[in-house]
Amino acid sequence: MANPADSLESVVIGDGVVVKGAFTVPAKAVINGVIEGDLTAEEVLIGPTGRITGRVSAKLIDVRGQLHNTIVSEKRPYRARYRQNCWQNPLLRN
Repeated sequence: MANPADSLESVVIGDGVVVKGAFTVPAKAVINGVIEGDLTAEEVLIGPTGRITGRVSAKLIDVRGQLHNTIVSEKRPYRARYRQNCWQNPLLRN
């Protein structure tokens, strides 16, 4: 079971939900709906029905849905389908 303290600092945007603006999440953000704006979090999971049209900055980003702008990540995103720019920490290698 997940640590309850982690869930207090996390967010889930459900399928069919659309939010607009800039968001900062201290822990994990799970996106199955739509964010029209920027997202900063420790960890981001964009689910198969998820979509973000803005800058996403996190230590770990897993894109299974759609990301239509810039990724800033310390680790390489995987299963990623994205448009625009992707920045990876140059100190990390495959």
